[in-house]
Amino acid sequence: MLFTKVMLHLKNLLFIFFYLLSWFYALAFNQPEGWFLVCFLSMLLFISLVFIFPSLKPWEIQLMQADEERFMEGQPFDLTFLLTKDEANYWCYPFLKVGIDFEGTDEGYEEMIYPVLKKTEAIYFQQVVLKRGCYQHNALLIEAGDPFGLIVKHKKLQLTQAILVYPAYLATIKEEIIKKMIVLKPALFQRNDLSDFQLKNIRPYQLGDPIQQIDWKISAKQQDLYTKEYEQEKNESSYAVIFYGLSHGSYEGLLSACYSVYDQLQAKQKVALYLLGQFDSQETISYEVAGFAKIKPSKHVEQLIPSLKEGSFKQQHLLIFTPSFTQALKEFVTQYSGKEAIFIILPEQPTFDVSDLNCSIITLDLANNLQNNT
Repeated sequence: MLFTKVMLHLKNLLFIFFYLLSWFYALAFNQPEGWFLVCFLSMLLFISLVFIFPSLKPWEIQLMQADEERFMEGQPFDLTFLLTKDEANYWCYPFLKVGIDFEGTDEGYEEMIYPVLKKTEAIYFQQVVLKRGCYQHNALLIEAGDPFGLIVKHKKLQLTQAILVYPAYLATIKEEIIKKMIVLKPALFQRNDLSDFQLKNIRPYQLGDPIQQIDWKISAKQQDLYTKEYEQEKNESSYAVIFYGLSHGSYEGLLSACYSVYDQLQAKQKVALYLLGQFDSQETISYEVAGFAKIKPSKHVEQLIPSLKEGSFKQQHLLIFTPSFTQALKEFVTQYSGKEAIFIILPEQPTFDVSDLNCSIITLDLANNLQNNT
């Protein structure tokens, strides 16, 4: 960026130098060649000024993003911005560059549009952000120029919407955790009843459909086999995912593992979410998915345990992701009155005896798994 600006200023200085030199030559020697050069350079300057005349002030910017669309760190994602002018401007810029600026860092690349004639214009970027977070100070950098690259205008359009970048999705670690849950509590995944499901549709039988779901009454009337389709009701949360955001070297890896498991569970059922950590410089609990992007490590997360005890965990299986099994967390597990399963997922073995606790310990080799995932 700096090199480009230096070259542009150097080009402008050279043009001004030769333009003044042409005038000096024409006035001093009064030759046709000198006046022809003056007219030619003056025409170039006039054309440049005409093309750069339209103002960039009435332009506005908006991020177009679907409600369920999530951007994840380290993965390419598409950003669509909508440039809007107050009124249609049919005067075009021969060269218009648009760059994206993530909080003052050169995260984006430039896209050239030639020319811009419409009142609204969609700008597309493929972006890769290597660090999750809530990016609030973002902008589009607009650079308009003339056909010869002599004059350039700049405008910075601030984006009012925050861009949330979620933790990396770790499929390998997610599968490892779910497999260990099945081994430790196989009864949770062997439910044969349909009490948590509601009838969605009745359709013709297909090879591989469960025989117990055949609707024999309708099949007898239609003289063909028909089966019932069910979908799981999401009225009650059967799982509660808790992230204990204690500052630790494995913090980001464990947060990614928690996000991956939560995303898998909530696709099939309603899942309660509790993210304990620092949000906007305050220790608090977030119950929203957006908290995965906003949360920061905290050294005083144990002070949130009393608030966590007030939560309702009736008939919910607890998945607690924690960098280390602290004494405060042990007391919470001990006092938990529910009779459902409790899974403690952490990157290292607890430093004290947990055999007396009614919970299952799942340890993760985050270093090797993260290396394999990349």
